[in-house]
Amino acid sequence: IVDAGSPGWANFLAFKEFIAEPALTQMLTFVHVSGIGLTYGPAGEMADLRYAAPEQTAYVIEEWSEVCVGVKVRQGAFQVGDNGVEPLKLAVKAGELSGAPVMVHLGAGVPLPDVLAQMRAGDIATHCYQGHGDHILGDGTEVIDEVWQARERGVLFDLGHGGGSFKFDIARRALANGFVSDVISTDIHSSSFERTVQSLPDAASKLLSLGVDLRDVVRQTTATAAAAIHREDELGTLRVGTVADLAAFEVVEGDYEFRDVHGEPNKGTAVISPVLTVRAGRVYRPEELRDEVEREALHSAQLIRALGSCDVETIKKLKNLG
Repeated sequence: IVDAGSPGWANFLAFKEFIAEPALTQMLTFVHVSGIGLTYGPAGEMADLRYAAPEQTAYVIEEWSEVCVGVKVRQGAFQVGDNGVEPLKLAVKAGELSGAPVMVHLGAGVPLPDVLAQMRAGDIATHCYQGHGDHILGDGTEVIDEVWQARERGVLFDLGHGGGSFKFDIARRALANGFVSDVISTDIHSSSFERTVQSLPDAASKLLSLGVDLRDVVRQTTATAAAAIHREDELGTLRVGTVADLAAFEVVEGDYEFRDVHGEPNKGTAVISPVLTVRAGRVYRPEELRDEVEREALHSAQLIRALGSCDVETIKKLKNLG
């Protein structure tokens, strides 16, 4: 899992200690150029440029390079207020200092050509099929010249489904133009999970339903994704000597209906279904993980009931016993 900028430099260590390190899944992250990251949703994190800290951001990325893969910034009117592309310029500075790519959220309210003009080879434009304005088709039906120029320059384009950033009509027209995303990602978060996108196989299946070739879907979710975060030597590959992180899927044929973030349906004839996962050489199957989660939930409920009948001293003793 690669988190797309939840932590900024000021709260990164909490992310590392309480989220990344205890996780069974390997967790990597982009570090937001705003010190507060994405931890306070009611306010745009870069509406006030005083939150930007390129030097501190670069330091965190370099110091904890085993977890950090790049810089994040969001470029929508809500996130940046009247600051235009200044937040992006500060994020690029952090990227230059740390030698890391910058992932840029494409949102409404900041002209897309202005955003793309600041991006370097290897930087990542996420939400490339979003349909809320300032998108890759501009005001017409053709992918705008600035998008093609950015791709030619080496800018990568990521799907980033999320709760509001994937529209079938935009993707369909872009594909008809010959424009295919470089990376497929979910942008799963608290208000998109299960509401608009359930998983990476779910997002990938939607691209299959639009006619994207299965081999290209696999490439976008493995090798290209790993290369985008400069981990192609260890992730997204079956090369001998790399970590045994593998996922096996079955392509199940049938009649399926998929929906984008606007509720627009699209018919498909196949869905990608998980069979098993191998993490660092250990095999996990969906039904086994489901049973394990249920056992943990039952144990937690029993523990809570037991603690409810204990006095403070007994609880302290139990805690000391682990």
